[in-house]
Amino acid sequence: MRKRSYAVVVMEKGNKEAKQVEEKLKRVESCLGLKVEGMRNTREEKVVVELATEEDKNTLLGEKKIKDAGLNISEPSKYPPLVRIKDLPRGIESDQLFDDLFVRNFKDDVDAHVFEKEVKVKFRMRKGESKEGVVIEMSPDIVKVLL
Repeated sequence: MRKRSYAVVVMEKGNKEAKQVEEKLKRVESCLGLKVEGMRNTREEKVVVELATEEDKNTLLGEKKIKDAGLNISEPSKYPPLVRIKDLPRGIESDQLFDDLFVRNFKDDVDAHVFEKEVKVKFRMRKGESKEGVVIEMSPDIVKVLL
């Protein structure tokens, strides 16, 4: 089983160097006595901080010293899982696709209203003259039914 992550994202407005953000964060964090399991830089000049416990995460999120140092701290964005369906007839309507998908895979395990609310087409990919692929965004609970 995968270990639960207690991560936060730290950034500084106007700063183009993640290393500077990391150094400033280390100075502030050393005063707080939190258990940091790791830090990594992202492409967007942000620093992701992995903490050991949820208490450490909540302490860091509410810490005034970090805001006074000019750092913005937030929880990481979460994205729903994507499912790719290949080789569909080109031009199939989303409603028809969802009806077929529901009847074949989910009718016994998921309520139709929940399925309709939590499943949507993210984008379509053309493949030749008569075929296309569709990428669908689903909630994690619905993906678990598939697996």
